[in-house]
Amino acid sequence: MRTNLGEVTFGLNGPTIAVHAWSDDHNTLVLGLGLVRLYLHIPTWIIPHYDMDRAYGFTFADTGLHVHFGGTRVFWYPWSWDHYKHWEVVAGGSYASGELFFIELPRRMNHGELATKNSVPYTYARKNGDIQKVTATYYVSRQEWRWYWFGWLSWPRKVSTSIVVEFSAEIGEGIDTWKGGTLGCGYELLPDETPLECLRRMERERKFSR
Repeated sequence: MRTNLGEVTFGLNGPTIAVHAWSDDHNTLVLGLGLVRLYLHIPTWIIPHYDMDRAYGFTFADTGLHVHFGGTRVFWYPWSWDHYKHWEVVAGGSYASGELFFIELPRRMNHGELATKNSVPYTYARKNGDIQKVTATYYVSRQEWRWYWFGWLSWPRKVSTSIVVEFSAEIGEGIDTWKGGTLGCGYELLPDETPLECLRRMERERKFSR
């Protein structure tokens, strides 16, 4: 619920007091009152900018307990999803047999360093009728997540296999706005679908909104 003085949200938050500089014309005083959280607009001359982004108390977030003491420390829930492994496809796989040749990416290596990449023309039709033609460079990535405190268990886990796409220029609906266009994205790879087929499906289906 929003008003001229601020905003009210409801949910499990925990007692918190914080000050943030989210706007140029006012600062925001955040009061967490258990199940209610108040966001109050405070003139900048009352709380100067050097006091910004400080908080005290704690907050129940989706992935962990955030404890605020001027700074913030996060205590992850045991069941929070934590990134476990990352693989990329390199040359040598046989798409005809439905098999891709994955190699595990070392944790300190940047994504895409081992992957075999391919580049093809890509066309995006904007809602205003403009046709954007760029080059799409893509590779296949597989990632696995396990529970934060139980990474040594093979279950439960989440595994996602997708193509990672980089465009040679910005595309999308927001290219003429301050947000700008899209330079890259990912798209889930379906079973028995080749990476190029996945890219073409994305080309047909996906819209990059503002």
